[in-house]
Amino acid sequence: MIPDELLPRWRDLAALGWLATRRLGGPPAQLPYLGRIASAATWPITMTLLVGDQADRTIAALGRTALVVVRACEPAHLPWRRLLGSTAALPFAAAALFVPALATLGAAILADAVDLDWLCTTLVAAVLPVLAVTAVLMLSCVLPAVRSITPIQRRGARTLARRRGTPLAEASMLAADHRHRQAATELARRLLRHADAQQMAVIANPRNAEVATMYRRLGFEPLDPEPSRLLVRWCARRPSRQDRSSS
Repeated sequence: MIPDELLPRWRDLAALGWLATRRLGGPPAQLPYLGRIASAATWPITMTLLVGDQADRTIAALGRTALVVVRACEPAHLPWRRLLGSTAALPFAAAALFVPALATLGAAILADAVDLDWLCTTLVAAVLPVLAVTAVLMLSCVLPAVRSITPIQRRGARTLARRRGTPLAEASMLAADHRHRQAATELARRLLRHADAQQMAVIANPRNAEVATMYRRLGFEPLDPEPSRLLVRWCARRPSRQDRSSS
């Protein structure tokens, strides 16, 4: 599904994970100073997802400047390689949740060692709030990044694709470095050329109006007339033998 030249290198995955976290995260990730702290807390969760996708060869990238995840909509089951990769990275994401709380507890132990009882008491009392704030920051950042097409939308797209006799893929987590504004468009164009060669349709759920505009310029259109973010690009039809002979 992904051409070999667009498959990212494993050594680039950490940078791509940071790019996805910063560009796709929720409002806390976009703040000037708190954003980096929130992104650092969220990055392990993003990596859990990307490691699984990398193992399943469903990530396309232009170096470290842009990435997108493209998965087949059918079969609908979770491929074992993605599951295995995500499971292997899950402990690191879980550990990241407790790092700030453990750092606060460590500071309390240090304050107790130098007889700063008031500071030790304050820090111990802050452990649980720090844990709660970290969890909220992680969720608020990662949820927009992993927002996907709803099962109802996906089912409708599959039905139309079956009627057309067209394989269907889903694009998600499109992100590009703000210093390379055309990287996302270039990556999408190269993938769509590959999709046309494979006679494959692609659905996408753009995260904002700017991304939706880019998709429309690349030939995407609403899947149905009802107001929806879901867009589809049907593959370019190959000329039939009759078309070739008449030309």
